[in-house]
Amino acid sequence: MNNTVLNILGFHRSGTSALAGQLNALGFSLGFEIEERSDENPKGFFEHPLVRSINERALGQLKSAWFDWSLTPETLAQRRQGADLASLSEEAGSLLASHFADHDSLLVKDPRMMRMAWFWGPLFEAAEVTVRDIIIIRSPAECAASQVARATRKPEFYGSIATAEGMNALWCADHLLMLEHLATKKRPALTVLHRELMTDPDRTLNAIISHLQIEPDPGRICAAQAAIDRTLYRQQDRSVDGPWGRVAEEFFLALQGSADQNMLTSASAKPKLRSVLHQLRNMQAIIAPAADPMHVAAERERDRDMAVTAALMKTLKAIGLAANRVPADQLGPVVAEIETLISATGRRGLFLGALAVALARSGREVEARSVLEEILDTGRRNPWAEKQLARLSDEPV
Repeated sequence: MNNTVLNILGFHRSGTSALAGQLNALGFSLGFEIEERSDENPKGFFEHPLVRSINERALGQLKSAWFDWSLTPETLAQRRQGADLASLSEEAGSLLASHFADHDSLLVKDPRMMRMAWFWGPLFEAAEVTVRDIIIIRSPAECAASQVARATRKPEFYGSIATAEGMNALWCADHLLMLEHLATKKRPALTVLHRELMTDPDRTLNAIISHLQIEPDPGRICAAQAAIDRTLYRQQDRSVDGPWGRVAEEFFLALQGSADQNMLTSASAKPKLRSVLHQLRNMQAIIAPAADPMHVAAERERDRDMAVTAALMKTLKAIGLAANRVPADQLGPVVAEIETLISATGRRGLFLGALAVALARSGREVEARSVLEEILDTGRRNPWAEKQLARLSDEPV
């Protein structure tokens, strides 16, 4: 597959990281990433930091946020008309151009894509890439239970979605926005059920391979099979409670019933969803999220952190370009600048690719090999690093 974007559309706490890990093991490139892990995601989040940052800043421009469960397709359309997203579009376009200069695939995973797919669609089209949407759906009751367990460790951050009802309302909002995105697509999206991914990952893997019409080598298939840790399926068979919980459960069951041989389109879903969508619209109009100053303050703090990450990514891109543009005998300062950034930020994983390129081009091949091996030691598939290491070692890829 050439110049392909695999776009994972899935709700928070619905297994997007597990699915991305499986696809990454299958050989699809994540691009640059922060090696971010946590107790609930011990294998990592598999998110490109700049994609996440662009999504968060764009939602801010739209006077919304990832946790805003009052956002409807109509409200989003109105706010898009008055929002200036040109600079973010340019930033995202540059990211895609830079990535596809060295890779033929990009795996995009960010739960915010459920409400931001409209932003990226024209950019993917301008980059002349094939986009394959893969939807992962999990029971809203299980998502809510997972979120409540997560929020107990940091309730001041999660605010209104620290409760099951708030999370169920957000589940409805994001899946409704996702359906609006699907209405613009000619190609149906592959639908993966979270329960099947976690209990029968081989079946899910076979469906993905068949859908994408790829023939991965046996090593990658084994790695993808091993990527799913079934012990992480902690919140199972949760009960439904509350008005939002009941609507979300009806929504979930209708979505499941709308997928024809694991393929979902807006046209196939909406007839079966007519009743639940009517209920949902009424509830969104009547019940607005309560003001949550602590939650807003926490999000502003996170926005600042994402802005710092975006600045670092821009710097990294500039250094990477310099490493390819500066004569080899003048690369010493470039290497020194990268090492200074690593020391100053503590984000070593973010800069390793550029460091390897600069070291290799300046003749410091032993050090370059060491850096590439460090990248591969993370346990994630990185075709770019494998290719560079093979090139330095004069070994076939």
